[in-house]
Amino acid sequence: MQTATLTGLVRPHPGQLRLPKFSVPAETEFQFPESDLDYLTTKAGTLVTHAGLMVAWIYQGIAGSRNNPKRCTFFDVAFPSFSFGQQNRVTGLMLDSASFDSMADAVSFVERTFGSEVAA
Repeated sequence: MQTATLTGLVRPHPGQLRLPKFSVPAETEFQFPESDLDYLTTKAGTLVTHAGLMVAWIYQGIAGSRNNPKRCTFFDVAFPSFSFGQQNRVTGLMLDSASFDSMADAVSFVERTFGSEVAA
């Protein structure tokens, strides 16, 4: 069995592997609710944390094509969830997602799922 050893500097990725730059309009006027969750808006979306631990990521997307002038925007929420085996035992952790039509719907889902303040 032969093994290869690396020598020298690692070359950067070629330019053609980079994604093209495109702009996504953001809902900048959205007011996040007062809760035990913290919302941090970045260029890549909104990070949701609880006690310093990330619990979800809300990001905006666009559906459509070059041939379809009527593009629609949506909001995805990525969050960790458990995976279960055949005997209904937890076998691991995976990244799950849910899609919503507006930022308000996405934040409402995050509050219901991860917020500790539950309405009586």
